[in-house]
Formats: sequence, structure tokens, C-alpha cells
Amino acid sequence: MAKREHKPPRSRPDSKGFDFGTPAPYIGAFNLDWVDHLTRSEVVGCAYAWAEASTVRAAVPTISLVVRDGILAKKAFDEFERWAEKSDDDAVELTVVFLQSGGYLLGLSPEPKRRLAKTAIPAIFDPLMMVEAWIKTLDTTSQPIRDLEVYSRSLIAPIIFEAVTLPSGVNQISQYTPFEAVPGTRPFLKFCTEFAHEGDDKMSPAAEMVLYSHLNRDRPKRKSAFKPNGAQTDARQWVQKRRNVLYELFPMTIFRARNSGLISAVSEKFSKHNIPKRHIEQAICNIVLSKVIDGENPHYDQIDRNSLLKRIVEGSIQYTENTGEVKKVAEISVDDVVSQIRLDVAYVTDVIGERKHNNSLGAQLTILKRRGYLDSA
Repeated sequence: MAKREHKPPRSRPDSKGFDFGTPAPYIGAFNLDWVDHLTRSEVVGCAYAWAEASTVRAAVPTISLVVRDGILAKKAFDEFERWAEKSDDDAVELTVVFLQSGGYLLGLSPEPKRRLAKTAIPAIFDPLMMVEAWIKTLDTTSQPIRDLEVYSRSLIAPIIFEAVTLPSGVNQISQYTPFEAVPGTRPFLKFCTEFAHEGDDKMSPAAEMVLYSHLNRDRPKRKSAFKPNGAQTDARQWVQKRRNVLYELFPMTIFRARNSGLISAVSEKFSKHNIPKRHIEQAICNIVLSKVIDGENPHYDQIDRNSLLKRIVEGSIQYTENTGEVKKVAEISVDDVVSQIRLDVAYVTDVIGERKHNNSLGAQLTILKRRGYLDSA
């Protein structure tokens, strides 16, 4: 008698898969008032000198913003102080771009890595930092700024950055102008200052931003559109994010699944396809999360497909593992996990834009492996 072919467990009509490597943009909203304060403080130029820096016990070059309104400048520097509180003075990114037409651009902005380091962002998010900047165009290039560029190439090149006031009645800066530090501000001792030239083959992101903003300052601004399905095309980032989310959100669930024998049982059932264990773990975590956010439904059955990402992100932020949730692993059957894996794999092939000429699991796994979205473990 012919052996009947085993049919995979059937999912419910509205069952859905999900992959925790899916892009979920986090756009940081930060205080932009400092840009307005600095602009309205009327920066008339920059002054260069040398001053003693007690931290390094040596005289170091200084670059000073010369302002007319010290009160507004102080408000901007108060914000700089907040950036530096949990890192260092290089939280204020100082960028100089020399222009081919003469003159240079001076840019101030928050240093992205230091800002991210002090911003708690769950692993489910992909941080997109909307970095604000203040940019000043200076029409002439003096020898001190050229000397400062040469100095910055040293192995260790501390620079003092500060704000000073232009005396009342003085309209032009000279080497004899008696500047005074803006009351209530302190000098920032920076060890990283970026210098670039318009036309350089390679520029830092900060220098590119400063130059781009200058070149496009008179063009009308257009809104940029963000499409979740096309935001993150790097498969390596996708795979790494999947791992990060699983082990940040579901460590107890994964531990319980491994020790209960559930992962081994599913792996044995999928021996023909050699499914990586991480995808089995992800399927189990999807079922657990679905039961939490979708009224005990195992495959996101009652969640509208168009709002699936939003609901999962919101649920992940609020989700906290506890004994009750981990016990849900014991209620999950091998067939439940098999169904969820099929849904998860189909979900990724859809998101990355692959046509599914063949809907079999093997064909879809081949696509993910070829494109780099299949985990190695």
C-alpha cells in the first residue's frame, strides 16, 4: 500500500508571519531651540587664539564664536552642556569645510554616536537620527583657521571651543578687540574637530551634511517618503537585528523552549530542510507574543495585515517576560511552530520583493539563503 504523503499543518485563513529583523524606524525628536538661539545671537565671526587648558596642563588653540547677544548664546551653550553631561565635550560636533570659492563653513551639530549612546532605544527599533545643525558661512579664510587645520592632524589635538561677546559699539573684529566670555558658559575642550575641503573625494557624514545644506540652502525643501519594506536592504543588518531582538526580548522563552525539547522536536520534523534553530526560536517567540497582543490567538490572526508591524512594535515595547508568559511555551505544539515558520518565511520573501513562483517551503528557504536572510545558526 502506497504511503500517504504528509501534509503540513494548515494555518488559519488570517494567520500571519513576522520576522524580527524587519525595519522599524525610530526617529529621535530632540530640542531644536538651540539652533534658533544661536542664529538670533548674531554670530558675527570667529576669533582664534591660544589658552591654557588645565585638563591637559598645556596651552591649546581656541576657536571662539563672536556673538552680539550673550543671553541667547548662553541658551544654546546650555543645550551643548546637556549633550556633554553623559559623555564628553566631543558630544558637540565642530566641522569646518573650506569652500572652493574662498571662505569656509562652520558647522555645529550633536555628534550622532554619543547622542545614540545616551538614548535608550529598544532593539525592535532601527534608530534614524534626524541630526539638526547650525551652519555659519564665513567669507574669508584667515591664516589661523588654516593653522588650526594643520594642528588638527596631530595624534592628539585638543581645541577649546567657546563663545565670546562683541563689545557694544564695535562692528569689526580685529586682533585688538577685547572679547569677554559669555557669562554662565564654560569652554568645551574638544579632541575631535573635523576639517574638509569642498571637492574632497571622501568626507565625514558631518562635513557632507554641512556642505550639502550650504549648496542647497536656496532650493525648496521636499518631504522624503519612508517605505518600511524598502528601508533596510542590507541582509546582514536584518539578520543581526533578528538575533538582537530575540535575545533582548525573549531570553527566558528561548531558554524554556530549548530545555523543553520543543526546538529539537521541530528541528527533527524539518530535518529535510535543515531549518536554522534561530528561525525555530523566532517562530516560538512570535506565537508567544501573538498570544499576548492578539487575545490568545497564536498567529496574529485578528490583527489587520496593514497594522501588523505597528502592533508588534507597540507590543514589543510593552512586553516583559514573566513566569506566566514563559509557561505559554508548554502550550505550544510542534504543529503550531511548523505553521508559524512557514508564515514567517513567506513574510520575508514578500517583504524583500521576491516573486513566489513556487510556494513550497524549500523554494522560499532557497531564496532567503541566496539573498542572505537565512540565519546561519
